Amino acid sequence: MDLTAINGDVISGNGSVYIPKEADVVFGEKFYDPDGELYTEEDMPDFEVDFYVYNRESEKVTCSCEDGITDKCKILTDGTIQFFIPGGSFAVGGTLYYKVSMNLPNVNFSDGIQNDIVTIKTKYRIV
Repeated sequence: MDLTAINGDVISGNGSVYIPKEADVVFGEKFYDPDGELYTEEDMPDFEVDFYVYNRESEKVTCSCEDGITDKCKILTDGTIQFFIPGGSFAVGGTLYYKVSMNLPNVNFSDGIQNDIVTIKTKYRIV
């Protein structure tokens, strides 16, 4: 397993952009703070990541970290996050998307929290 080039990449399987619906997938990503610094295992904020096939958000796989407790993911010491998507999670094929939701400390907001949400289209297609 090569962990050196995983920002938004599948880090298991045959390297194809086509992923069979029945295949288990390990997806890797790194998150950066607003100053461009990589979050590490020690300072990773709480997050929720939903993986889904385009236009099929109802069949999402949710991976999360809250107070250091992870679900369907693992944070490595270098800050890499491995997300585990079980085979058979998606009933139909299509382009794989993921939505990242984070609550970041930010004194510029009245509650002191910046609710940051971004949706990312991957190069992968579930078939």
